[in-house]
Amino acid sequence: MFVRVQEATSRADREEIYRFRYRVYVEELKKPLPFADHERRIYTDELDDQARILVAYDENAGTIVGTVRTMFGAETAFPPSLVDKLSLGPLLEEPGPDRICHSGMFMVDPAYRGLTIASQLVATMYRIAYEVGALLEICISELALVRPYYQMGYRPFAPPFRPYESAGLRVPLAWTLRDRDYLQSVGSPFAGFLAPEMSDSGAMAAILDRRYEDFRSPKVTPRKLGEFWSAVAHSSPAFRPPSIFEGVDRERIDPYLENLPTLQVPAGQRFYTRGENEKGMGLLLSGKLGVTLDDGPDPFLFAVLTPGELFGEMANFLSSGRSASLLALEDSEVLLLPDGLVEKLERKDPEVGQAVRRNVTALLASRLDAMNHRVVGLSRGNPERVRPSPVPPPAPPVARAKMESYSIATLEDSEAELDRLEQQAAVGQEIESVWFRRIGFEDSRTFLDIGSGPGLTSFLLARLFPRARVLGVEPEVRLRARAVERSEEMGLQERVTFMDGTGEALPLEADSVDFVYCRFLLQHVSRPVGLLEEACRVVRPGGIIGVMDVDDGGIVVHPEPMGFQEFQRRVYESQATLGGDRRVGRKLAALLEEAGFEGARTDVLNISSHVFPIQQLADLAFSFKAQTLRRAGLWDEADEELLDALQNLAGRPDAWLYVPVFLAHARKP
Repeated sequence: MFVRVQEATSRADREEIYRFRYRVYVEELKKPLPFADHERRIYTDELDDQARILVAYDENAGTIVGTVRTMFGAETAFPPSLVDKLSLGPLLEEPGPDRICHSGMFMVDPAYRGLTIASQLVATMYRIAYEVGALLEICISELALVRPYYQMGYRPFAPPFRPYESAGLRVPLAWTLRDRDYLQSVGSPFAGFLAPEMSDSGAMAAILDRRYEDFRSPKVTPRKLGEFWSAVAHSSPAFRPPSIFEGVDRERIDPYLENLPTLQVPAGQRFYTRGENEKGMGLLLSGKLGVTLDDGPDPFLFAVLTPGELFGEMANFLSSGRSASLLALEDSEVLLLPDGLVEKLERKDPEVGQAVRRNVTALLASRLDAMNHRVVGLSRGNPERVRPSPVPPPAPPVARAKMESYSIATLEDSEAELDRLEQQAAVGQEIESVWFRRIGFEDSRTFLDIGSGPGLTSFLLARLFPRARVLGVEPEVRLRARAVERSEEMGLQERVTFMDGTGEALPLEADSVDFVYCRFLLQHVSRPVGLLEEACRVVRPGGIIGVMDVDDGGIVVHPEPMGFQEFQRRVYESQATLGGDRRVGRKLAALLEEAGFEGARTDVLNISSHVFPIQQLADLAFSFKAQTLRRAGLWDEADEELLDALQNLAGRPDAWLYVPVFLAHARKP
């Protein structure tokens, strides 16, 4: 992937960007935007003609992958509506419009999130702002993005508001572009853009402090450059552990919570509005929040939240629109919780993370129970029998056939399986490219790709590390032959070699390679620790191993087809009988340590139908499982109906499929 960022100047280029905006904001995020043209499927507004629009192109794919709009006061007058909305009046007097710019319409294609697209767009915007003499950049942020904006160097300067009736709450933020000392203090990567003589020594911040009573410098914990977009922000010093932290040692949770941002919500402000598609959840620290389904000035409240209560969890976990509105009944303070809170806590402190997970689960269960009681009460006047769930017939015993968990020669449609392997590789390659470098893979070294199949991952390694040598080990003759053929077609035969062998008996000398990679292999191995011990034998001391694999225990389908859990159970048992493990992902770190590696760490890659088409994701996740059941002699009509139901999810606007992929790495002592 090669990404080029440039300014869109032609009408045709801008029309293409407007269509990209529509796809991301309207179709993906489902935002009820007032300026969206649903007939032409574009999203534009009155500011576009007066602003510069930057666009990021993937040169290889020939598609737009990100965009941002910036308006410079030195080039055009800010319209009165924008001045009023962003409270720019005082700034037009001092330092003057020529020193101000405003950005918006910042978005990245779902398939490219987590890469460097966002930082490239912002860096280009920053460079142009410097060239035109801007000292201050103004934007508004969704609640879920406040933390990364703080890390970049933005600071709040005006009360939160809704830019239009159906929008979520937004926070006005100001970025003092040449305040080098402040940028360094928060660990902003943009501090490196400024030489000491370019710094304004806080002069712009002093103007904001004098002109705006809401301007403040939030507490920000500096992070490494690689953690730029996950940096943290302001916290409440008077925070007390709320109910979801029940039973958690205060000293163990405070260091994490004190880095999270808080927000002051004035009485009467709607924090969430029913139906809006906004991410994020929070904890009420002080004040009261009312929960309502009414939109009028005097709404009926069916719940009142008090300090210590969690809110916003349903929309966050189910990736659906807000099910109710949240109204501040008095001046309130909320703690903004990040996406993946529990997972992040589990990585930092497994015991704390598991305790929080139990508490959140208990909270959700209690709220669902309360909802059930309410539904029962409402339905008493019109009772209706609930159709009983059919009891599935007992599954026949699984034949203990003497065959491997995975062998392409034993599959009914081997060509379809080759296509699936290629699609599977294509889905993960962009993420793998970033992950390889993060775990320490380097160029000019020797890589070993165990279970290299048709060579897709070996070729990826060769492209990413053009001076490296790649060795692929693959026992299947057909797959190995295809890999050799493609290496010759690509002119890589001098650097990429494929050998006959298995992971349990590698045809290599001890300490002969620098890095090892196993991609979706351990799920098919009857004794994975033995394979990893062999990998540890051939890698040099200090060498790194990376492993990617699955764990079916984390797959979520909504709405879940009848019989889905039973299908998953039978696939798990079938593959176990054939010598595999569909839940190996959770065990990767322990297996690496047992095999002799050290410093093992596991990350989870969240792949969902918000990023990939649900039909494609269903094919990747379930087509091999169908072949597993067929090989075990357990395939029946119910399984066919279930796969059809999964495919038909593509026609439902509320459908969602989530498939976690586990990435583990470790080092040889």
